Amino acid sequence: MAYEPNNNIVKAIDANYTSSFLQGLYQKGANLLLFYDIVGFTALEERIGREKTQAIVKVLDDGMIHLLQQEGELLFANRSFGDDYLVFLRLEPSLPDQLVLKGFQKGIQLKTWLVRHIVQHFPELQGQIDFHMSAVPLTAQAEEPFERIFYRALKLAFKQAKQKAEPTDWVERELLYRILSERLIMSVYQPIVSLMDGQIIGYEALSRGPENTRLTMPLALFHRAEREGLTFALEKIAREAALKEASFLAPRQKLFLNVSPAVIEDDTFAPGHTFSMLQTYGFIPEQIVFEVTEQQSIADFQKFTQLLQHYRKQQYKVAVDDAGAGYASFQSILALKPDYIKIDRSLIQGIDQDPAKQSLLESFVYFAHKVNSKLIAEGVETLGELVQLIRLGVYAAQGFFLGGPKKKPDQHVANDVLEHIARHRRLLALKHTNQEIIEILAAPVKTFPARLTTSLVRQYFAETKDDGVVILEDGRIAGLVMREKLLQVLATQYGHSLYSRRAIHLVADLEPLVIQSGTPIDIVARLAMARPAEKAYDLILVASDDRLIGAVSIEALLNYMANIKMEAVRLANPLTGLPGNHAIDMRIRELIGEREPFALLYADLDHFKAYNDTFGYQRGDQIIQFLGHVLQSSAIDCAGNDVFIGHIGGDDFILLTPVDTAETLARKIVELFQEGIGFYYQGENIAPSDTGHADTGIQPDTPSSTASLAYSTATPVSVSVAVLICNYTRHLSTETIAEQAALIKKRVKAIPGNAYLVYQC
Repeated sequence: MAYEPNNNIVKAIDANYTSSFLQGLYQKGANLLLFYDIVGFTALEERIGREKTQAIVKVLDDGMIHLLQQEGELLFANRSFGDDYLVFLRLEPSLPDQLVLKGFQKGIQLKTWLVRHIVQHFPELQGQIDFHMSAVPLTAQAEEPFERIFYRALKLAFKQAKQKAEPTDWVERELLYRILSERLIMSVYQPIVSLMDGQIIGYEALSRGPENTRLTMPLALFHRAEREGLTFALEKIAREAALKEASFLAPRQKLFLNVSPAVIEDDTFAPGHTFSMLQTYGFIPEQIVFEVTEQQSIADFQKFTQLLQHYRKQQYKVAVDDAGAGYASFQSILALKPDYIKIDRSLIQGIDQDPAKQSLLESFVYFAHKVNSKLIAEGVETLGELVQLIRLGVYAAQGFFLGGPKKKPDQHVANDVLEHIARHRRLLALKHTNQEIIEILAAPVKTFPARLTTSLVRQYFAETKDDGVVILEDGRIAGLVMREKLLQVLATQYGHSLYSRRAIHLVADLEPLVIQSGTPIDIVARLAMARPAEKAYDLILVASDDRLIGAVSIEALLNYMANIKMEAVRLANPLTGLPGNHAIDMRIRELIGEREPFALLYADLDHFKAYNDTFGYQRGDQIIQFLGHVLQSSAIDCAGNDVFIGHIGGDDFILLTPVDTAETLARKIVELFQEGIGFYYQGENIAPSDTGHADTGIQPDTPSSTASLAYSTATPVSVSVAVLICNYTRHLSTETIAEQAALIKKRVKAIPGNAYLVYQC
């Protein structure tokens, strides 16, 4: 039933609220909707009977008519069904952003009057009658029709009325509507840094509400929007703010924008808003990464993945945020197939001190590699955390240690951070030679001066979990004190009285195992195991000219030796045992980061498919293994341990070598392959082929020499080697190298027979 002012009779109004009727309300200035229903109405009806509850409703109807006649701010009231009442008001708050608060105050006033009105007619209900109530502004978004505004407000009013509202809820609700109406969102940007070369690959846009308010920080801001059913409205404004202020973004950098899975449930959501914003602010879809947060469950995976597929077709990228902290991480990743996986800061904090976290992150690294995603670690705050992420092969990271969020963010990583990344990438360079050096395991260790009293060192052990400390004299290593050994000495009959007040160097091991930086880990392991039994579990000290770098525990050493074997097997190509794509990518990035010239050799087979079709896949695999052996033998002959050999897959291989050995190596590969390939034809009448090569510098189109291949029954398998000389420039990247390698590979394969071609990148 519906009521209007100055009308004493109840008249029926279209229950569907026609567009013309709603437009009429809008023209009258309706700007707030109040919703009421009686608390526990069904239970009340069961207790006092339907006849009496209907009488109560009739009293409420009369009361509402009275209010409409007395209260000039009330425009229209309607009892839609049962005990649910909708009241439309036209309020004129002293300030525009006080609409909700004034509406709430008005709603409380009316509610109090309605309760008193019922009790006047039914005194026995004193203390038993109350109303759910909500106050929702009729706020338009852009050129939105009032009909849509009404239905969105109605939906929100039902939701809010059932919630228990605290005073702070109304303060935050009012502030949120002010933020939305006045677009009071500021964006700050946090750099995301490649752990391969220290370059900034992009920025995450983080939203901030008005300063010094309850909704300044994004967690509170978006939580309130979710409670009010306005997530998409807030995200839309936040997204525009992020794009508007991101003019600093370089063409190859990405802008990471947060998106909640809940937006697809929002009635106001429609794809296409983002693209129009990009056009407005001069961006292209390839620069945008949508971060899907995992701290909120995805109710409809199929609908959400269809939405992401819509964006992917336009060349947007997708990241799963908060992996490891939210709902069904692996389920989300498998369903969404993200380009990036962002690891939650809870897993990163203290990872350098937590083997369990290291193992879990190592699983994520492997998983990301298998699903063709790139891993980004969030919340990096210490050097130790950064170093551990580099060791584990994480692609990129963000956090205060690398750069905090700013309105005008830094365009480059701080020099000291860049040096740390470069140094630890160099320490990992031996991944490709199986001769990793001990520094990668060295952890910080507490030091004390040699003259410090023993009691103070004992106190330190009592307050920490450290296994040992290093004693220094004039900045140089003077000894090692292990916790258990010190406690044993002090526990003897006269130990405490003899040593507690004396210098710590008197109870220190003055001949600990000290390893010079640059020593391969396998050598360190043999030296550690050769120590006397009583020193078998002592820390191994790592130094450079007696200056301490860090310490390595036996546990860390043994875990590493076991893990490196497992990792090598896991990442290797199963057919040849050579490093696979992940290791190849890492090594190329390392070489780029060193900013020195290097050569890339791309070797693959010609006419291999025909051989497979004729002789079968088993014989084809034997030729691939043969090529792998040729590459390894050639590398040993030409460059020793300075060559990295990787197996991309199939018959494609990559070699990375110093520039001065590149052509010699290519020639050797061609020669050895030519000498051995005949064995795999088992009696086929194939004449030996000559070797063709070309060293053409900048102009590779015309080879300097080629050779024809004589054959009788079939064109034999041959090898083509594309040699790419890579000189460092700031534009050099894995992408540019891949493009150039594909070009030169195509050209060398056009040369008949076994051949190589040299090209300057």
